[in-house]
Amino acid sequence: MKTNRIVSALLCGAAISAVSSAALAQSAPPADDQAAAQDAPAPDGSESKVEDVVVTGSRVIRNGNNSPTPVTVVQTEELLNLQPTTITDALNNLPVFQGSRGQFSNPNTTGLYGGGNPASNQLNLRNLGSQRTLVLFDGQRLPPSNAIGIVDVDMVPQMLIQRVDVVTGGASAVYGSDAIAGVVNYITDKNFNGLKMEAGYGISDRSDAQNWKFGIAAGTRLFDDRGHFEASYNHYEDDGLPRRNMRDYFQYALLGSTAGSTAVAGSAANPYQVYNGVRNASTSFGGLITNGTLRGYNFTTDGVLVPFVHGTLTGTANQEVGGDGSYGGQNSLKAPLSFDQVFARFDYEFSDSLKFHAEASGNWKTAITNAANTQFTNLTFSRTNAFLTPATQAMLGTAATFTMSKAWNQAPQVLQTADVENYFVNAGFEGKLGRFAWGADANYGYGYIANSLQYNVNNQRLSAALDAVVNPLTGQIVCNASLTNSAYADCKPLNLFGPTASNTDAINYVTSTTHYTPQFDLLDFNVHIGGDLFNLPAGPLVASVSAEWRKLTFQNGSDATPTEAINCTGLRFNCNANTIVWVNAFAVGPEVSQTVKEGAAEFNAPLLKDLPFIQELNLNGALRYTSYDFGGNNWTWKLGLDWHITDEVRIRATSSKDIQAPSLSQLFQPVLLGSVTMQDRLTGTNPAIKIANIGNPDLVSEVGHNDTLGIIWKPAAIPGFSASIDAYRIKVDGALTQLQGYNPQLQDACYASGGTSFYCTLQTRPNGFADKSAANAVTQWTAVFANISGIETYGVDLEVNYATELGGHPLTGRFFTTYQPHYTIGQPGLPTYDEGNVAFPNVVPLQAMPAVRITSTVNYGVTDNFFVSLTGRYRGEMTASAVTTDVYVPKDQTVGHLFVADANFLYRRQAGQELYFNIRNLFDKMPPGTAGLSAGSGYPQIDDPTGRFYSMGIRMRF
Repeated sequence: MKTNRIVSALLCGAAISAVSSAALAQSAPPADDQAAAQDAPAPDGSESKVEDVVVTGSRVIRNGNNSPTPVTVVQTEELLNLQPTTITDALNNLPVFQGSRGQFSNPNTTGLYGGGNPASNQLNLRNLGSQRTLVLFDGQRLPPSNAIGIVDVDMVPQMLIQRVDVVTGGASAVYGSDAIAGVVNYITDKNFNGLKMEAGYGISDRSDAQNWKFGIAAGTRLFDDRGHFEASYNHYEDDGLPRRNMRDYFQYALLGSTAGSTAVAGSAANPYQVYNGVRNASTSFGGLITNGTLRGYNFTTDGVLVPFVHGTLTGTANQEVGGDGSYGGQNSLKAPLSFDQVFARFDYEFSDSLKFHAEASGNWKTAITNAANTQFTNLTFSRTNAFLTPATQAMLGTAATFTMSKAWNQAPQVLQTADVENYFVNAGFEGKLGRFAWGADANYGYGYIANSLQYNVNNQRLSAALDAVVNPLTGQIVCNASLTNSAYADCKPLNLFGPTASNTDAINYVTSTTHYTPQFDLLDFNVHIGGDLFNLPAGPLVASVSAEWRKLTFQNGSDATPTEAINCTGLRFNCNANTIVWVNAFAVGPEVSQTVKEGAAEFNAPLLKDLPFIQELNLNGALRYTSYDFGGNNWTWKLGLDWHITDEVRIRATSSKDIQAPSLSQLFQPVLLGSVTMQDRLTGTNPAIKIANIGNPDLVSEVGHNDTLGIIWKPAAIPGFSASIDAYRIKVDGALTQLQGYNPQLQDACYASGGTSFYCTLQTRPNGFADKSAANAVTQWTAVFANISGIETYGVDLEVNYATELGGHPLTGRFFTTYQPHYTIGQPGLPTYDEGNVAFPNVVPLQAMPAVRITSTVNYGVTDNFFVSLTGRYRGEMTASAVTTDVYVPKDQTVGHLFVADANFLYRRQAGQELYFNIRNLFDKMPPGTAGLSAGSGYPQIDDPTGRFYSMGIRMRF
């Protein structure tokens, strides 16, 4: 993989050195609608080849002005003026993308169990989940980029993208599964000719989070203009924010406020309050004795025991403000990443009625994620451990052993390096048979993630290394097991008695680099044919039929499995039959596959025309049958009405039934074992324990219902102005939901049932559910998907576009806003929660969801060579939680609104050369410090914690 990168870079460098001048066309004003985007001339000023018009969301509509489904078209130049890092980072600024993940939007990493691909860039329409947003590349389905079936859009080649179409309505009847929330279609410039290059650099106002980008693309016509070839290479690096303590959010926590209270946090007797500077008083960086005569003593310096200094008590057990307790901050805030992309496309026109095309892309991405510090809870030691001083041994009294808890801050953190490879190949023919147009495509996609977990703790070796004794023959400190079991002859004794007591040899002995490797393949064949069937009084009836067959395969490899047998021979402490060998363990998953067969039909019928108040009235409909090996058989449909009242006013409406099938990982996920620290609401403890992520083969497809109604206004009296407003309602039945045993609401439902609820199967404890003592603390959480939830949301989208001239220079503006006040989730045994306008949702994987989001951009050509763009991004005030019964201090627990301004300056030095300078977050507005019950909070996760950020670069075209 590294060789490929070096060769690509050398080839690109050679190409650049051969170029003496360059030219890049000035970005055009935003198109009023999709039709304008499709009718635009070729970028080099020459005439475009005649092609079938692509209207995303339909196979039969030929003019974007007649689409009943809302479609937002954004040109690449416009996106890069908005944010010059990557196209997708800029796309995430649009308000409809609620809850997307990216480096500048909800950058919190997906971590060890986020499908095996940390820092993946995931588009999410309306916060319905990235898995419910279908991502297409030139109209073709892309393979998943992680084990849970989500596409990492960083795999989309950047340099030749012409525009991005965003469909904000259900489209499963046209495209199949995953389009409940909508579709995002990346469309390439298939007629690019010439050579273009771009280089850019960015850095935060705090001198961190640097990024670099470089890209080159070339295209040419061949074979007397019958053929065309184009190719591109793109490189991007982002230093990210590898530790949470690089910003002041890592010690915020939402806790009970009545000091020492045993009442449930959030109750009237113990209201919630947001604290900063929170420490875990049940452990320390030096090591905290947890039993015996020295319980409550702490190794503040190596080998020296002193009484543990408590901070200010809160109403949550073991959580204090200040004091000697441990705290986090070392895990990643924004994972560092880099990627390389190559893309090539060839097409050839055999005749006016037959054309061939083929394209291929490769993407190599590396992301590095720091996990939280390794936590040791109640480790057992001999009182005569060789690393303890005689004075300390005497202080410990006569007990043979004692226990100690420790946040092992000295050891390197578990470091996940994910080397991700994605390949996509498409080839097909398109042609005409009389008045009918047809197309046939074959696609193959392959994804492989080589995950390396550095410093993964081996519990068997840890047990041996902690039992340190003096070798009676040599007088050296050795592992006790090495004296009795030859398997531990190389054991290095480990000293944990102090913040810096461990030595490198011992750390390296008890930790190893382990690997797990998800792998997935997509094979897809699809055909379609359509055209005018016959004429109706108002115009031709257009219809299309299509069929598709695809097969998705998934498997997982691992060299650190949860079933690996542990051998306790010769180990006196911290080893038993329930101990797993590895702290982070991943099961080997055999190859599983899902075959999908689909057939579909679509029509567009002009009903009426040229009547009073009915300039045009068109009916659009689609029907699809889908058969899955797993997930059931499904019918999906869509009906749409397009009513042109006059040239100025148009009304559009759609209703659809859509589906999302379970991913192979959700169905057959082998056991993934890790650790998590969350509150046990039965015993009031906060144990650091195992969490098991498992699959559920009984899952079926979830069903969505999507309704939209909108109006478009283009007043003749205001040339260049257009506005649209669309209302929508989405309902999902049998929604695929990950149930996590540590979720507070699931815990409460379990305990209220006396241990009989299904949710009680998501946790393991020694003595059932009647015992509330610390001795009955939970020992394992479980996370599993189920078709258990009902989701409903509704809202309004507003888009306004205007293009004119001021002082003889172009002035354009676009205004996007989304109002999504409600997002209700119902689940058996739980209250129905309204997560709309909530900063810290209770349901995974929801992200913060402000009811109001606005993005507005104004672009002005100050001179013929100098252009300025100003952007404002606003999100409204939110409530902290959807749980209305929770009590807070202060009573009105809100998270303040946030307005961020950006500025982009572009200077065209000469024909074909542009310099840009961009300031993101011009006034350095930081997210408000706050907290919710979700782990890793501290600020609303949709906000960007980077602060003011500068980008600069050059674009050239020849």
